[in-house]
Amino acid sequence: MYPQPWAFMTTRSTPRSTISSASVSGTTSPFTTIQREEVGTILKVTPHINEGNSVQLKIEQEDSSPGAKLANSSDISTNKRSIKTTVLIEDGGIIVLGGLMSDTVTESEDRVPGLGRIPILGNLFKSRSGSRQKKNLMVFIRPRIMRDAEATETASESKYDEVRRMQQSITGGHVTLLPGEKQPVVPPIPSGIALPPAPAPSETNPQGATPGSPPARFTVPLPQTTPPP
Repeated sequence: MYPQPWAFMTTRSTPRSTISSASVSGTTSPFTTIQREEVGTILKVTPHINEGNSVQLKIEQEDSSPGAKLANSSDISTNKRSIKTTVLIEDGGIIVLGGLMSDTVTESEDRVPGLGRIPILGNLFKSRSGSRQKKNLMVFIRPRIMRDAEATETASESKYDEVRRMQQSITGGHVTLLPGEKQPVVPPIPSGIALPPAPAPSETNPQGATPGSPPARFTVPLPQTTPPP
């Protein structure tokens, strides 16, 4: 099987308009086309297993967010940061992707027209606000090679049980504002369910014979002739 890409997306669709024109019989008719752009966090990984226990990962990571409104337009800009790299890591190792950091400071002022400009007393007729937002996106990736169906089943059950325990530990499994209600929890894995065993490898050669078995004998009937009277 060829390496298959894996993608994780946490985005929202943002409209973006484009003005175009078409000429029909010498008359130009403008029209507007609206396209959707995915804005958010996108992570794409394409694994490739090498000989031994090493895994080559082709990683594409993107973090985007809506920006300021463009002048003389109804569209907004898009702030985008991306990483594209290829790494080699051993089976079960951990790699950290970072560097997508942002530090944003926003200040605003609202005031009553005229009265807000009066020195000293104008502070009674206006308000100021400020905020600072700092983001540091780090992604931890731990590849594991699933060599057979049993290893896949064991890893899946372990993660399933871990998620179930985390759900049960939230506020003791109860809803704080709704007495008598319980937190939603995924059901346990039914016992006795297992993957079917893999079929035994065939030991026949392209001709259909089994190695070590005696050659098959075929009897060809001879044509019968009737003696002349």
